[in-house]
Amino acid sequence: MSALINYTIPKRNFEPIRDRIAQILLVELNNQYLNYNPNCNVDGVYIERKKPIDQTELAFVNVSVINGVFDSKTQGSKDGTYQYAIDIFTRAASESNKPGDKESQILLESLLSICDYILEDPQYKTLLFAPGTIGGILVGEMQLREQNVEDASNVSMGRLILTVRTEETNLLKYAPILQQSFTVSNLAYTNKGYQYIS
Repeated sequence: MSALINYTIPKRNFEPIRDRIAQILLVELNNQYLNYNPNCNVDGVYIERKKPIDQTELAFVNVSVINGVFDSKTQGSKDGTYQYAIDIFTRAASESNKPGDKESQILLESLLSICDYILEDPQYKTLLFAPGTIGGILVGEMQLREQNVEDASNVSMGRLILTVRTEETNLLKYAPILQQSFTVSNLAYTNKGYQYIS
């Protein structure tokens, strides 16, 4: 048996969408930090990071794919509804009159709120893709993980779940063009006028 797909298989749309979400959050969080809000100082926005927060980081964002559901299948295309996790990790040291666990949680909730606002801004309704690529986006859920009271590093973690609808396509098989086509029509006369007969 020999291969039938003799070209580079392109990425499915969910991959560049994941990367674009991370790019948007990085740019907007940096803009907020530099110009408006010092609490938006994050150590990075990552894609599919598995390493937990370490002692040198105060906060970071991680974007990953949770799942995809497909429907409306036709020859060469189907609709995909994907869920992306926007995970935010924060950490704060305890200081006098400032318990670290509280400061970490407050920073987490602030960053969740800001990321939600960014992704729901109408200017990002297509995530800056060409019109028709994105069928709709929605931040549909926010989750907060309970802090580990035995963790002296005061790590807090929360998640936004972003749902994105897009179309996934395959190239259709080449169909040869007909070389010739014949049509026969007759013109007959009736008492109501002319009638075409084929």
